Formats: sequence, structure tokens, C-alpha cells
Amino acid sequence: MGKRKRILLITVHQKGVFTVKEKIDRNWKFHPGSGENVFSAADFDDSGWRVLDLPHDWCVEGDFSPANYQPRAFEENHLEFHSDSYLSRGCGWYRKTLDIPQIFPEQQVFLEFEGVFGESTVYADGMKIGENRSGYAGAIFDLTAAAAGKNSIEIAVEVSAERMQGWWYEGAGIYRHVHLIVKPACAFEPWGVAVATPEISKSSATVKITAELQSKKTFSAADGICTFRILDPNGKCSAETTVKIESASLENGKIKTALTVNDPVLWDVTAPNLYTLTAELSTSAGKDSAEIPFGIRYFEFTADDGFYLNGRKLQLRGGNIHHDFGGLGTALPDRAHWKNVEVLKEMGANMIRSSHNPAAPALMEACDRLGMLLWAETRNLHTDNGAEADLTALIRRDRNHPSIILWGLANTAGARNGNDSLTVHLQKLHDLAHQLDPERLTAVALEGNADANANGFACVTDVVGYNGGGMAITDRDHRLFPDRKIMVSEYASGRGARGIYEEEPVKKDQEMEVLGDGRTFARNGKYNTEYNLINSHEREWEYTDLRPYLAGGLMWSAIEYRGETCGWPVVTSQFGVLDICRFPKDCFYYYKKMWSEEPVLHIFPHWTHPGKEGENITLYAFTNCDFVELELNGKKIPGFPEFLQRGCTRPRIWWDIPYEPGTLVAIGKNNGKEVCREVLRTAGAPAQLRLTPDRTVLSADGEDISFIRIDVLDENGTVVPDAAVRLEFAVEGAGKLRGVCSGDPKSHESEQASFVKTFSGSALAIVQSLPDMEGEICFTAKAESLKTAECILKSEME
Repeated sequence: MGKRKRILLITVHQKGVFTVKEKIDRNWKFHPGSGENVFSAADFDDSGWRVLDLPHDWCVEGDFSPANYQPRAFEENHLEFHSDSYLSRGCGWYRKTLDIPQIFPEQQVFLEFEGVFGESTVYADGMKIGENRSGYAGAIFDLTAAAAGKNSIEIAVEVSAERMQGWWYEGAGIYRHVHLIVKPACAFEPWGVAVATPEISKSSATVKITAELQSKKTFSAADGICTFRILDPNGKCSAETTVKIESASLENGKIKTALTVNDPVLWDVTAPNLYTLTAELSTSAGKDSAEIPFGIRYFEFTADDGFYLNGRKLQLRGGNIHHDFGGLGTALPDRAHWKNVEVLKEMGANMIRSSHNPAAPALMEACDRLGMLLWAETRNLHTDNGAEADLTALIRRDRNHPSIILWGLANTAGARNGNDSLTVHLQKLHDLAHQLDPERLTAVALEGNADANANGFACVTDVVGYNGGGMAITDRDHRLFPDRKIMVSEYASGRGARGIYEEEPVKKDQEMEVLGDGRTFARNGKYNTEYNLINSHEREWEYTDLRPYLAGGLMWSAIEYRGETCGWPVVTSQFGVLDICRFPKDCFYYYKKMWSEEPVLHIFPHWTHPGKEGENITLYAFTNCDFVELELNGKKIPGFPEFLQRGCTRPRIWWDIPYEPGTLVAIGKNNGKEVCREVLRTAGAPAQLRLTPDRTVLSADGEDISFIRIDVLDENGTVVPDAAVRLEFAVEGAGKLRGVCSGDPKSHESEQASFVKTFSGSALAIVQSLPDMEGEICFTAKAESLKTAECILKSEME
């Protein structure tokens, strides 16, 4: 089938053996249920447990049921939690035999979890090592004592996802990567190397470096040296220094130094240039190293003129995202995070808010390398020490990412009922954030249905965001607080299902749900139309776009997600200009035409309306062209001869056309010349399938994935817009089927199955490479009475 590659655990350097950091996602054992403490024992027999690879979300493997609905609950300070993804949560255990490499005479051993939902407790050979109450913050556990003198230890992780920490789909289990870290007795503190660029000019940039050291037992850092090198985006050394470690050179166990980079190449959303800091520590205990990608850039929020990046005004445009994905749940391979950034970049976005929790490191890396700014948010604002610990973990781990410009400290809390204690605690978090990271700014997101100015809550952070109804008071607050830096943190929470254009009948006696902020909405369990979504976005983006003092706006939400539904049988939010498969809805093209420099023309709805011959059908277009010419079956359709599209005053144009089957052609022109066109054809009966993989070559690492879109076509190759066809998939060769999804908000099919029913003519299959195996991956899709479709992917060693 292919050749296998042996992965070496120890990295060898010319000057000796350095720290080990190994991803240990493979071959964990899993048992659902709460179980007994005996599960943590070193000699427990787990041979009957399921073997799986991380990341893992057991919640998405369950069955949808209205019995799994958990109504809204309120904890201290009116924090709100509920779950209506209609999937069960519960508890589970993980176990793994962990081989401990013996590298240094005396060594430190750590286990790093990027994210476990919900509350987790870690054991080593039956001994409790520690716990993490947050389902989102990363955590590092010290295994040094448990692993001393041992070649292997038994790791057990108890996870309880019963307690909700949000009001969206949160998943359950070890849903992010786990790393084993082995260091010498004197080494860099985990997450302890920080880079800052406080002074930047065209000719030079000052790079300040802080490296925290930890020393165990008899070893001391005072007998060693530390070498810092800065490599430019091409890998050439830009600056270098060596520091002799003496007591006088240490400040509370920290090495502090600075280097100058001449003629710096700046990081920008249009040119995400990355430098790399390498730090090498050499003492009698052994050698340690760290490698930190970073960017040189500067930014400013102003009170009157928005946001500036590297001295250039930049309107912040983007959206809020949660962290689940159709077919995957919350257990996203790194490639899925990159997919999120890629599709939003394609739309023209330049900023993401990781609502409402710390994001995966893979998302931040994708933002760094693709050029996307990030509002990195912590979890709920509690008045206990948990909020401070979570924020500390977030900033220490992620403060070197150039994409991050804001630390989000709270969402909606504090504005209700004049809660002064939360204002005091927000001030503590604000001060903590600046202590940990003096360069980046803090932010809070406020609702507009309470006055957060009354108790000072809105006056704490560097930047203030306004959610939803809060948009109505930005003008007032801009007038009352002229020095406040303001942006819209959430807007346009309209709902719409991809490909749905006709309203469903409204149920009688609809159940009404009351939100924690007093708003109500109907739990009617219906599809919402694309028009409902579009109307909300057109109206509310215009509000932001017309106010120069606003730094920009982040839509709610950019991507559809599970939970926060309008009632059973709907199981997704229907928010988002991309559905849960990351397929664009029509509203995606509204932003593409507003935010893109390239010619854009998108017409909708589809042109397949059997039984409506002769009736007027309203056809809409999103375009940034000066002129659109429309033809139906070769005949020109009168309409708007010219229109202004560069602003928001005319978000879309339309024609009322007597329906007749055939071909609609829309031609976009600038200065009288055709620059783009789109064609709609009336579809016939389903006859064939079209497979469109986003990538055809995968890394043979057992993690890489390809997203394959499946469209149902008629015999002429036109998508059948209402096709609901059951598809069956098969994968052979060097890959496997990782998940499936249709994007149907009412689908209750398992996304871990090998079949799916298309929604609005389309579905998604996710194919993953097998570990250490090169070769072809053959993906096949078939359906009754349709031609079988096949595509070939390749899996290659890097």
C-alpha cells in the first residue's frame, strides 16, 4: 500500500539533545460513563475499552433527541447556560500508556492539554496530578514526580461534561491535542518565552525577549548561556545575541534582552510575514530550546477615526465563530481550523472573534499565517479565581501570535442589574492582562438593553464592543464618552437555512423562550429563509459602515453552529453566512461584493420553480459592478440600467420576471466591458453526482483531511436545488471517512455514518489520511438510480 515512516521522539541538534515535545494523540482508550475511581489505577484492565485517536468528541457520536434538551439555567451574576443541540453530554474516561523517554540525568516531565470539555481530572499511575474546571483553557500538568525513574506510566483522564459552560454546542471529551514535554532539570518555563515589538520604524524594530527559567534540585541556571536568534521570513538570521546566565543577569528567574531587526518586513492581513525567534539554553543540566514564530506590526484604535494597522486605516470586517464543524463536532483536525480562516478570507473578512472562549492554537496559527486579525476571548466572567486562571493560561500560551490584537475579557455580563462586583473583577482582569502582555489591548462586548455605563463596567477596557441591540446606543456613547474606542462586536443575528426561500407555515400556540436579558423568541422549529438572514445583514452592516468612528463590525455569526436553535426538530442555529458544512449562503456574496476588490456578481434564488410558469419570480443580484445585463432564454430583461454599488445605499438589485424554464444569464460590466457573469439553468430530475474536493493531496500524518462537496446534478450538469437524495460513501486505500454532513438544520442523521441525505442539493464528506501510509485514496459516492461518482486523492509523506 505504501511505505511507512518512523517518527523519532527525540530531536537531535549538533550541540546535543534538546527538549522533547511530542504530540500523543494516537491510541487512547475510551470508556463512556462516570465509572469508578478504579479506572485511574495503574493496574486497571482497560483491554475492553474502545481504542481511538484524538481529538475526540463523544457528544457528536450520540443520537439527537428532544429528551436531551436542557433549558436555560442561571448561575451567579446572571450568567446564562443552556443546551439545545439535542445531543447527550454525560461523562467519560480516557486512558493511555505513556512511554517516558530517558534523556536527561534529572528531567522534568509535563503533559499539555490544549482543550478538554468539560471539567477534567488527570491521574498518573493512580495518583491525582491535577484538574481543570474550564472546558476551553489549555492546561499543563507536572508529571515529574509521578514519572521519576519510570520508563512508562498509566495516564487516566476523567471528564465530566454534565455542567454547561455556555449556551451553544460545546461537545464532550479531549477535543484538542495533547503533548508530552520532557525538559532538563534547568529549562525554559512552559509557555515562558515571550516576544514583544514595542518600537517599530521603517528602518528598524526593537524585539524585546523575556525568557522565564525553572530549575529543579541541585541544578542552577547560573552556570549556563542562552542564545537568541531572530530568523527573517526567508529563514536568514537577522539578529543574534548570547547571554551568560549569572545571578545578576536574572530578574526573578527571567532572562530579559532585546535585539534590533533592521529594515523589518511587517506582518499584515495582506502580507502575513513571520519571523522566528529561536532560544537555546545550555547548562550543566542539559540543553533546552524554544522556537517562537512572531510578527512585527503595530496597530491603533482611535475614538474618532476607527482602526489603523501599520499606519494604514483598516476597517475591521469579520465575524464571530464557535468551534464546531459539520461531521466533526468539536474534535477538529488542524486543517478544519485553517478551512475556517480560508473561507472567511475569501469573503473579504480580516478579523475573527473567538466567541466566547479561548480558541484552539491551530486557529491562531492559521490566522498568523493566512493574515487574519483575532479578538481572542476568554470564558465567562466569574468573581472567583477561575476567571483569572483561565485568562492567565490564555495569554501566557498565546501572547506571541501577531494575529491577536484584543484580549476579550467578558461578553454581555456586568451590564445587568448594576452589578458593581463584576466591574471590580473586570478591572482586575484588565490589569492582569496588561501585566501579562503590555502590548495588546483589552475588550469587552456589551448588550444594549442595559446601561453598562451606570456602574462603570463599560469604562474599564481599552476597547468597547457593542452586541446586537447595543448598536442602537453607540452614537449616544460616542457623544457621552468621546475618548472611548468603539466597535460593533456582534450584529445581524438573522437566521436562514441554505437554499430555503419560502417561509414555512407558523405553528399555532408557539412556545416562547425568555432570554436572560429579557428578550423573547419563538421556539417554532422551522426553517428560516435566506431572505430573513440577508435583510438582517444588509441593514446592520450599513449601520457600521456609515459611522467612521467605529473601528468595524463582527457579524453574528460568520458560521452556523449547533445549538441556540429555534426549537425541535431544528438542531442548528441557522445563524451564519456559511452553513455548518462551510457552504456559502447567498448572504456570503453580499459581503464578498462589499469587501472584495475583484468583480463580484451573484444572482439568486435558483431558477427551478415547477408549477409557477407565468408567475412573477423576484430575482436578486449582489454585485459591485457598474452595470448588470440580464437575459432569459436569449431575451434581454429590462431592469436597473445603472446603479451605485460601492456603498450600502443599494445593497442588492432585483427584477420581477414572469417565470419560464430555461437559462438566465447575468453579465457584470465595468466601463462597458464584461468583467464577470453567472448563469442559472432550470434543473431537471437528479441524474448524476459531482464531487469537488478542496484538496487532492494530503499529508500522510493520520490527521490531514480533504473536504469533499457532493452536488446532485441533472443530466445536463445543473444542480438540482431541492434534491434530497440519500448518498452512500466508501473510502479505500490510504484514507478513511472522517465524517459527513448535509447542512440541513433539521437533520438527525449521525454525522459519523457512511451515508447522508443531501440538503438543497448538496452534502459534505470529510476524508482523512491514515497515519504513515502513502498511496491513493479512492472516494466513492453512490445513490439509487444515479451514476456513481469517484475521485482520487493522494496521501504523501512530507
